[in-house]
Amino acid sequence: MVLALQDILIQYRDRKVLDEISWQIGDGERYGLVGMNGSGKTTLLKVLTNNLVPDKGLVQKSKDCSIGYLPQDIEPIKGMTLYQAAETAFISHNEIESNLRCADLRLQELDPNGEEYRRLLHRIAEWEQQLHHHEHIPARIEKVLLGLGFKREQFSQDVSFFSGGWQTRILMARLLLENPSLLLLDEPTNHLDLTALCWFEDFLKKYTGAYVIVSHDRRFLNNLCEKIAYIDQGQLSIWNGNYEKFEEEMANRIEQQEAAFQSQQKEVQRIQAFIDRFRYKATKAAQVQSRIKMLDKVEKLSVPETQKHVAFGFPPAPDSGTWMINLEKMSHAYGPKQILTSVSLKVERPDRIAIVGANGEGKSTLLRLLAQIESIQQGTYYLGHKVVLSYFSQQQAEHWLENDTVLEAMQKVAPPSMGEGKIRSILGAFLFTKDDAFKPISALSGGERARLKLAAMLLKGSNCLLLDEPTNHLDMIAKDRLQQALLEYQGSLVIVSHDRDFLEPLVNRVWEVKDKQVNVFHGSISYYIQKSQDQFSEKKFPAPTKKTPQKTQKATTKVSLEKTEEQIVAIESQLHQLNIEMQQPDFFANPTSSQKLALYKKLESQLEGLWASLER
Repeated sequence: MVLALQDILIQYRDRKVLDEISWQIGDGERYGLVGMNGSGKTTLLKVLTNNLVPDKGLVQKSKDCSIGYLPQDIEPIKGMTLYQAAETAFISHNEIESNLRCADLRLQELDPNGEEYRRLLHRIAEWEQQLHHHEHIPARIEKVLLGLGFKREQFSQDVSFFSGGWQTRILMARLLLENPSLLLLDEPTNHLDLTALCWFEDFLKKYTGAYVIVSHDRRFLNNLCEKIAYIDQGQLSIWNGNYEKFEEEMANRIEQQEAAFQSQQKEVQRIQAFIDRFRYKATKAAQVQSRIKMLDKVEKLSVPETQKHVAFGFPPAPDSGTWMINLEKMSHAYGPKQILTSVSLKVERPDRIAIVGANGEGKSTLLRLLAQIESIQQGTYYLGHKVVLSYFSQQQAEHWLENDTVLEAMQKVAPPSMGEGKIRSILGAFLFTKDDAFKPISALSGGERARLKLAAMLLKGSNCLLLDEPTNHLDMIAKDRLQQALLEYQGSLVIVSHDRDFLEPLVNRVWEVKDKQVNVFHGSISYYIQKSQDQFSEKKFPAPTKKTPQKTQKATTKVSLEKTEEQIVAIESQLHQLNIEMQQPDFFANPTSSQKLALYKKLESQLEGLWASLER
């Protein structure tokens, strides 16, 4: 065991964010922590790191446990070079020798057969190994920094010159070099380009410690995680397997819960029908009273809750010419820094293009130039006939004031002819319902701001969408719905993203921005990755075939009335017993649950036939 939580309670006013949850993380275990935005994932990570003290409960960690935490919002590192920042991951030669001296003294006080003695011996071996391999530290630092996308010439650069995304990579590099026994990573892929993401994923595959990853990148979770910790309505549940298996099992469980709920509703109706039919029949008085008591004791199952999700489609794309945008010999620079040199590109009507490349190469710059957010400095820009552009960026400066409400913000960018009802309808599709429409912009989370910007794109039709990292801050469900809407969209699409699963079905061309040029690949994102000599194969399993339940034969009309009534009593007794079992919390975890559900349906069908024979 590396770390354990016991009965952890975190409560804000009347809301229990974490409702007395327990969790044990073992040595080398690989978890994905998932749940809706706002469900408490980041709160849980803060509890694990002791950055947040729970209202109730206990956090226990092994004595030799070291924790590395990468939050979404970091404190910038100051006062050192990039290389020095990475070097702080290693304790000095003198510190190691001091630790070894203290450990030798402590060993003399401990029982050689005890657990603490064993752990201390293990720690001593690690320190001796560090001392022996101290000369290899520069090579390790270089490997990690280069892997995360830094260049050798940046090693001596002061860290204050790096932007927020690169600051996150600096902290990530230091954590990986520290090699803690437990890594806690909150959305680690948000600031990684595709190349760095692939390297980081490969690094974690070989990592010997345990880790917990919060991410909305489905493929990243599938490739790395062996267990899923799912948080919903304050409760934590643990699922074996990667995220894909979790989704399948969760869908099956919801389907089973819905079936159990419907079956119980039918049983209640059946019992009530029996009572109503035989209430005044003397020979059935005892059975009627038994069923009245039975009905009183039934623990009502609730309707399985389904998560709210964004539901929208882009407006129809207006007609246009055959090409949308044509760039000829375009160059662009920021001061002395040249970004693009003599680039010629064309976006045509059916094109669906992904822009990829290392951070800082100019992906977002190229998209802004295509969207005419920035003017090109050299070369020629042609906009096609009847082309209507629509641009999205997380960093886009909207004409919104922080004290504007959500509704007011939308009204400012909506066409004058669009009424409040239509705007409210669009907001509702993005989960801004009822009072949410009157929230001030300042109160919105990152995910809510992203949804609002997407909603604003639906205020007018366009035939060329230009999207810069649209999936950042979106949860899995919202991301899936955006992907579906883009698949249905009939116009052209140019998108900057590092999310491989999101891009895979969407794009048929890839523009790689590299060394001030744009390399064109005709194919999907998988084709591009293969051509770049990064192998990410994906097994596709056929969907399981569903067995069609056989219809039971109708009860024969020759059965006497009394015998039919006895059969009804017997079957209802069986159904009631099965229903009690189905109400148990661990019912669906039992491997026999599916067989019992099938039996339940079979008995239901038989009972319907018996009741029908009574009516004749």
